[in-house]
Amino acid sequence: MVTHLLSGDEDCQKYFPIRPNTKDLFTILKDGVVLCKLNNCIQKGTIDERFINKKDDMSKLDKEDNLNLAISSSKSLGLPVNDVTPITVTNQQRYPAILGYLWQLFKVILSLNFIRI
Repeated sequence: MVTHLLSGDEDCQKYFPIRPNTKDLFTILKDGVVLCKLNNCIQKGTIDERFINKKDDMSKLDKEDNLNLAISSSKSLGLPVNDVTPITVTNQQRYPAILGYLWQLFKVILSLNFIRI
């Protein structure tokens, strides 16, 4: 799903392919770029691209800024992001909470695409 949604995004090419049966999915979320881009799939311009840190050698603070941006954006879109914090994603803690957050994003994206058909 992530690959399908973001395959055309130049900034996300370094995250693909995502290998099944690995923790690749959780690893690509650690810097927040993919989560910011998924928020923008729900509503274009939700997060101004200029504010997403995309450099290859991001500091811990840059990654945390991206994650805060993504989580705040999701909340403003009305998505429940229970128990997901930048630390949860960065340290890959509580996989069920991270998967729940991704599911909330995917659910809205899929429903919007269904409505547009």
